[in-house]
Amino acid sequence: MIDCRPREQYNIVHFEQMPNVVHIPLQDLRFMNKDGIENRIKQAQSDHADKSKLYVFCRSGVTSQQAVIHLNDLGFNSFNITKGMVGYKEYSGYEFSALL
Repeated sequence: MIDCRPREQYNIVHFEQMPNVVHIPLQDLRFMNKDGIENRIKQAQSDHADKSKLYVFCRSGVTSQQAVIHLNDLGFNSFNITKGMVGYKEYSGYEFSALL
């Protein structure tokens, strides 16, 4: 999974304990080639991670949709997590350590 939120949002709250998540802000992602993105993802993925699909999230799902378009244009099979972290909180009841 890719967390594509800006560094400022990431520094406030993020999934510290969640495996297979790499933080690549959209503003960085837009300037990376496919190899660079794959290298960053490999650093975060465990051996058991599903490498055929790439899930992308942000705070609300808007920025991650832009990232998904870019990733798919590069040849990735990526999907937006609708409503992002806000939706995850609503669905799961998970309480983040800081406000979203």
